[in-house]
Amino acid sequence: MTVPRRAPAYFVTGATGLLGGLVVRRLLATTPDATVYALVRDPARWPAAARRLGLAGSAVTPVGGDLARPGLGVTAADRARLARDVRFV
Repeated sequence: MTVPRRAPAYFVTGATGLLGGLVVRRLLATTPDATVYALVRDPARWPAAARRLGLAGSAVTPVGGDLARPGLGVTAADRARLARDVRFV
């Protein structure tokens, strides 16, 4: 019996910056079935940032938070989803 392979999921900070955007594009190019969760301060602004970075329409899910806050400022619901889904940080 074979176990179905789960598509990899990554959690990335800094995805809206130049280097982070490059990392996300590389992840998606080398692993097309991957899902990327990106920590962003304002998820409502993600579509504009995604277009600017060439990531519009990609498998990137914005997660609201802030690196300077305890627990990255991520809600309990998002933390549970990340714990369940993400394999790589």
